[in-house]
Amino acid sequence: MLLLLLACPDVRDVYQPSAGDTADTGNDPVETEEHCGTISSDTTWRADRQHLVTCDVVVERGTLTIEGGVTVLFDERTGLQVATEGYAAGLQVSGESGGVTLSASSSAGWSGVEIGELATSVRLAGLVVRDATGGVVIEGAEVTVVGLGIDGTSDAGLTLSGGARLAEGAEGVTVTHAGGYAVVADVATAHTLPAVASAYTGNGTDAVYLSGDEITTSVEWEDLGVPYVLAETVDVGGSAGEPAVFTVAEGTELRF
Repeated sequence: MLLLLLACPDVRDVYQPSAGDTADTGNDPVETEEHCGTISSDTTWRADRQHLVTCDVVVERGTLTIEGGVTVLFDERTGLQVATEGYAAGLQVSGESGGVTLSASSSAGWSGVEIGELATSVRLAGLVVRDATGGVVIEGAEVTVVGLGIDGTSDAGLTLSGGARLAEGAEGVTVTHAGGYAVVADVATAHTLPAVASAYTGNGTDAVYLSGDEITTSVEWEDLGVPYVLAETVDVGGSAGEPAVFTVAEGTELRF
């Protein structure tokens, strides 16, 4: 092991968006589009409408695009799932201008966002996930993040499991008011969590909880401003010709 410390309702329902009531904004009324069931082709949730999710929305195939300026409200025990049904699917959140907010329609909260291992072309930009009991869960996929705020969960705010990782260049991750750890991640992909424009404080436990016991490639853990908590002894391996180098940035705190 080489350690280097730097001194520096039924989700199978067919998806049926429907026009609901209009909201009085004081100007022209804005139509509310209701969403429920399975998405099987490219779909866009547009900024010229309000959006209400009344049962689980499962992106089974195709890509769901959410335009900047959109607010999506979720009824109790509903959520957004992407590529969790054995097929490749994508999610593009285009909140660079105007932001995108996913939030609860009532004080009861909603279940959150789940991204499965077959997810492709997942990009989260300018996204705020608020009052989701399960937060954001990524299972085995690589996700591009350019601004992700998670505010209010029952347990961990962000979960990376099954080899899930954030793509190179990720920035702007903020987790607050999580009931448990700020982040739960695999030890092998913890290095993809960004420090740039990011904050992981104000939670039940301000820390990154790490599972797994092996690192096989050279990685560097950034100082995230909160400690990394290792659940078990970690073996830093690699090969004889190319041993893995585990680098910990100055100021980083590890807890065992």
